[in-house]
Amino acid sequence: MEERFGVERADLPHLEIERRSGDYWLVPKDSVEEYETEVSGLRALRDLDIGLKPTTYLIQLLGDKVQKNLVELSREEFRKLLAREEMIPRDLEEEGYVALRYRGLVVGCGYFKGGVVSSRVPKGRSNELLDIV
Repeated sequence: MEERFGVERADLPHLEIERRSGDYWLVPKDSVEEYETEVSGLRALRDLDIGLKPTTYLIQLLGDKVQKNLVELSREEFRKLLAREEMIPRDLEEEGYVALRYRGLVVGCGYFKGGVVSSRVPKGRSNELLDIV
């Protein structure tokens, strides 16, 4: 996260990373034993063939802490990405995952390759966001 998005470890002082079933989770440093839970933490990164993909929840949680590989979208670009109608051309320095930002808010994850950005926002979440936008 530091290399790809410029998020410093100090930005998440009360959390640590734990590997579970091939994915990486953010979990509280201090356990919360007074509550009964099924799973503690937030799935943060999924280990895929093309690298570690940040989840939508993580990228939204980090929000304004993201300093690098950030793609600002117009309303029309955002709608097209969510609807999976087309990829958005951009001139970025390196290929890989990017944070998608609309109207100042980090809304999800995208992927930049070959001069275009595609959405990596899950289909269900994309449909919810399309209804709002």
